[in-house]
Amino acid sequence: MPIKLEINRAIAEIENNYPPDNLISCYQDFLKHRDFIHYYQYNESVVISLINLTFNLWNSKERISKASLVAVTKRYFKKAETKANIPSQTATQIFSLFKEIVFYENLKLSHESVDRTKKAINSIMIGIELKEKELQWLCNHSSESDYILNRLLRYHQKSNAISNWAKHNFEKDFARSRRSEIASWIIDENPDFEIDKKTVEYDFAYQILEDKKLVEKYKNEMDSYRFVEKEIRPLITSEDDSFIDDNGFEIQRKIQEKPILNRPRRHFSDYIKMNSKYGMDIPDFKHIEKDFYEKFTYYYNKLMAWSIAQSRLSIDKKTVLLKKYYSNELYPSFFTIGKRLKSVEYFNWLKQMAC
Repeated sequence: MPIKLEINRAIAEIENNYPPDNLISCYQDFLKHRDFIHYYQYNESVVISLINLTFNLWNSKERISKASLVAVTKRYFKKAETKANIPSQTATQIFSLFKEIVFYENLKLSHESVDRTKKAINSIMIGIELKEKELQWLCNHSSESDYILNRLLRYHQKSNAISNWAKHNFEKDFARSRRSEIASWIIDENPDFEIDKKTVEYDFAYQILEDKKLVEKYKNEMDSYRFVEKEIRPLITSEDDSFIDDNGFEIQRKIQEKPILNRPRRHFSDYIKMNSKYGMDIPDFKHIEKDFYEKFTYYYNKLMAWSIAQSRLSIDKKTVLLKKYYSNELYPSFFTIGKRLKSVEYFNWLKQMAC
C-alpha cells in the first residue's frame, strides 16, 4: 500500500467524519472517496447515492470497476443498523443489480472476482423489503442459484408467495437439507404445522446418500493426488524445486491442489473414522446412522424448534409453540436460538424453562 494512502486512511479513521448527503454524485466522486468511505459515519443518503450510481452505470459503456462499486457499497452499508428505511426505488435498484450479478452474471471478471461480487450483492440484499412480484421472481428462479434460494428462504417478512412456494416444494430433494427454513414458511400460515416424522427420516437418508457420494468422490481425488505425488512428481521436479523453511521442514513446489472434502452442515451429529487411510475427514456413517435413530426424538424436536424460531411469528407466539419441544438436553440449541433472535423476552422465557 502506498505510504500516502496508508496515512490518509489512518487520518480518516481517526476523524470519523459524518459525510454530506452529496458526497457521491458521480463516478469521479466514488474514485476519490472509495478508499476512505468505510471510515465515515453512516449516512443513508450516501448509500442511496452509491446504489443509484452503480445501477445507472452498470450497463453503460463508461469504463468503470463494477466489482469495486459493489464491494465498497457493501462495506459501507454494513454500518447501517437497519435497512427498513431504504426507499422503494433504491430497493428495486438493489434487486435489479442482484439479478444482473447472480442470475445473468453480467460481469467480465475472473472467477474469483465474480464470486466475491456475488457475495457482496447478496449481503446488500439482506434485509431489503421486496415487492410481491420480486418475491415471486425469487420463487420462480430458486433452483438457479444458492444465493437466490438463500434470499428466498431467509426473507425477513411474511409472504403468501413464499409460503405457497414452500408448500409446493416441501417434498422436493433440494428441500431436504433446508428443512427447518422451508418448514418455517408453512408455520407462518399454519402455526400448528408439524413436520411428518417420515419426512425427517427421508431427509436423513437422502443427506447420508449425498454425503456418501461426496466422500467417494473425495477418495478418488485423493487416490489420484497421491499417485501424482508419488509417480509423476519425481519426473517433473528436481531437488532445486524444494527448500527448507525456518522450522526445518522441506517445502516442495506445488504441482497440484490437494483435494478437500466439503460436506454441508447437517442437523444430525457427525462422527469421524479414526483409522481411515484418507485422514481425519471421513465420516463414520454407521455410527452417524445409529446415533440418529437412537436419538430420533432429540433430532426431531431440535428440527421443529429451529423451524419455529426461523418463522416470522411474534416472540410471544414462538415461545408458546417452542414449549412443546423443549428439554434440558436441547438447552444449548434453545440458547443458540435466543442469540439468533436477539430477544430479551425470549431469554426470560428460556430462563423460566431451564431454571
